[in-house]
Amino acid sequence: MAASNELTASDYIQHHLSFFTKPIGEAKLVRALEETLLGRRARSETSAAAIDPARAASLSGTLLLADDSEDNRFVVQEFLRGTRLHVDNAENGEVAVAKSATGRYDLILMDMHMPVMDGYAAARAIRSLEAVRGRPRVPILAFSADALQEDRDRSFAAGCDGHLSKPVSRNALYEALEHHLAIAPSSARTHDSIVDAVDTVVVDPALNELAAGYLDRRAADLPRLREMSVLRDHEGLAAAGHKLKGSGATYGFALLSRIGARLEEAARAGNEADEDAVLRELETRVGDLRGERLSS
Repeated sequence: MAASNELTASDYIQHHLSFFTKPIGEAKLVRALEETLLGRRARSETSAAAIDPARAASLSGTLLLADDSEDNRFVVQEFLRGTRLHVDNAENGEVAVAKSATGRYDLILMDMHMPVMDGYAAARAIRSLEAVRGRPRVPILAFSADALQEDRDRSFAAGCDGHLSKPVSRNALYEALEHHLAIAPSSARTHDSIVDAVDTVVVDPALNELAAGYLDRRAADLPRLREMSVLRDHEGLAAAGHKLKGSGATYGFALLSRIGARLEEAARAGNEADEDAVLRELETRVGDLRGERLSS
C-alpha cells in the first residue's frame, strides 16, 4: 500500500487522544479500534494473531474506499496494512462517482449510507458510466451495517456485486477482497480524462434525476463562491474549481468541467479578473442548464 495511505498509531492518537491512557502499544491500539469503532468484542492475544504476511502480500491493485466515516476508513486501512493495495478515499457518493470517472479501480468498497449522495445512487451512476463509456464492470462491494436480506437485495439491484456487513472482521474483509479482486478486470489501472473540449450536454437517461440534483447543488454553491470572490479566497475558489472540473462531465455537463478547470487555473494564479469572469459564466451556465432541464 502506498505510504500516503498508511496511518500510524501515532496519527490516530493525535486524532483521538482522549480515548486512550498512554503509553499504548500499536497491537493494543488496533484491537481497541476493532472493538470501539466497529463494535467488535476484544479478542485474546492468541486469537488476534495477524494475517499471514504472504496472504496480505497477495492482495494488490487499486481500491476505492467510499465511506463518510474517517474512523471507518482508518480501520479498513489498518486492516490492509501489509498488502500491496493502493487505497483511494472518497467521503461521499458524489466524490466516489467523480473519482471512478477520472480513474480506474480494481474494486470499490461502498458505504451505502453517506451524505450528498448515498451508496445506492453512486453504484447506479458508476454502472451507467461504465455502460456509456464501454468500460469493464468493476466489482462494487456494499459496505453496510444493514444486514437484512432486503438490504442486500437493494444493494444488488443498485449494481453491487457483493455485501460486506459492518462491523467487519479482518478475515471477512480479506475473504471478500480475495474473491472479488480475482475476478476484477485487469485493465482497470489506467487513467483517462473527462474534461472534453466541447460544450455538448449529454446526460445518460439513467442519470436524469441525479443530474437535476447535481445542478441544484451547484446553484446552491453560487452564493458561497461569490463570497469567496469578494474575500479573495483564492485557495477556496481553486478547490471549488477542482471539484467542479472532476464532477461536471460525470453527469453529462462537460462545459461545467471546462469552467471548473478555468476557475481553478485563475484562482491558483491569483487572477481576480479571470475569477470574476469565470464565476459570471458559471452562474449563467448553471441557470441555463437548470432551465433546460425543467422545460424538457
